[in-house]
Amino acid sequence: MTEHRSKPHNPRYGGFKATLQSFRANDLLGVAFAALHADTPIRYIGYNPGVVSTGMPGHLPPPLRALTKAFFTLFATSVTKAVTPMARLLDEPPGDSFTAYRTTHRLPLTGPAFDQASALRLHHLTHDLTNAG
Repeated sequence: MTEHRSKPHNPRYGGFKATLQSFRANDLLGVAFAALHADTPIRYIGYNPGVVSTGMPGHLPPPLRALTKAFFTLFATSVTKAVTPMARLLDEPPGDSFTAYRTTHRLPLTGPAFDQASALRLHHLTHDLTNAG
């Protein structure tokens, strides 16, 4: 009989932190795209709709599910309202290779979230990982 041992839970790292890190990685990859493809007609648009009322709370454990549903009721934007600015950006893309928006507000591409050296490092690491083996 083979004994199965699951990995211990790491309380410092979970789904929420992973989600936030994926947002940051996406922003950095947008910066890298603009740096490496300045002459392309393709536009990379980072769009954050904020909290959107979706079915996501249904997948959470019961206590967190109730809390998240209450939060969504008070603060979440409807899917229709969240998608409208995104559709506008797709129909009329900005002229720059990379732009970032939070709802309808264009964000300045400054600070660590948009650091070009970090962006290029992530791009090269990702490239190396996807082309290994």
